Amino acid sequence: MIMQSRSLAKELWSNNMYTIITKEKFKEVRTKLQYTQRELSEMLGVTITSISRYENGERAISRTISLLLNRIYKSER
Repeated sequence: MIMQSRSLAKELWSNNMYTIITKEKFKEVRTKLQYTQRELSEMLGVTITSISRYENGERAISRTISLLLNRIYKSER
């Protein structure tokens, strides 16, 4: 699992720490960390609806949210 986590982090944020991640990667990170949409929404300071919209591609993932998710991911590995 640690190797998978490292390779995922490298894939998501290797080239530029300010890269905005895709909806698929957003959901992949949340599920790998085993967070519910509610838990992640509380951590990111957004609504559950926003998390759902990020994952469905109905709302763009901002650089700020991408960075926060990156920090959460790195702190949890």
